[in-house]
Amino acid sequence: MILGTRNIAFMHGPDHKALRKSFLALFTRKALSMYVQQQDGIIRQHIAAWMEAQEANPGPVEVRDMVRDMNANTSQRVFVGPYLDDPKVAKKFTDAYLDMVKGFLTFPLKFPGTAVWRAMKGRQYILSVLEQAAIRSKERISEGAEPSCLLDFWTQQILKECQEAEAANVPPPKYSTNHEIAYTVMDFLFASQDASTAS
Repeated sequence: MILGTRNIAFMHGPDHKALRKSFLALFTRKALSMYVQQQDGIIRQHIAAWMEAQEANPGPVEVRDMVRDMNANTSQRVFVGPYLDDPKVAKKFTDAYLDMVKGFLTFPLKFPGTAVWRAMKGRQYILSVLEQAAIRSKERISEGAEPSCLLDFWTQQILKECQEAEAANVPPPKYSTNHEIAYTVMDFLFASQDASTAS
């Protein structure tokens, strides 16, 4: 209910197979190297800020929220890169994501004001931001820019597949629309946060 019916976990058959095949471009040495460099830089920034704050105010510190924010920042940078460049949008995006997480940890009752309702509203906001990111990524990659995040690497692959489909006079892949790209990137973000917070 919260992640929607387009979630990768609910897909199967030829569409799912084609989608998975398109993901291969996301895990090349070049792409993985970029992700690791970005993660390393963000983690170092956060740790430096934590150390500075600890020196200013020595004593016990609750790190749960700090680590959660670092994980969110890392995932957002690696997956969506330069497309969350407005600080207000990035903050609201993170808050909407947290609403989604909280929705999974509560009684599954969807009424206005409940955690599940806020989670679904959060998903709508996240998808709207990711659709705009997909549009911007397509424009940027079409102009010949180098990929700077997972979305860009996937956009590069999708644009190639769309050109091949056009040359073969067949429809483009179903996952090539901005809306479907947004859904899939949201799935990636959710899975990465789930995995990193579980570890």
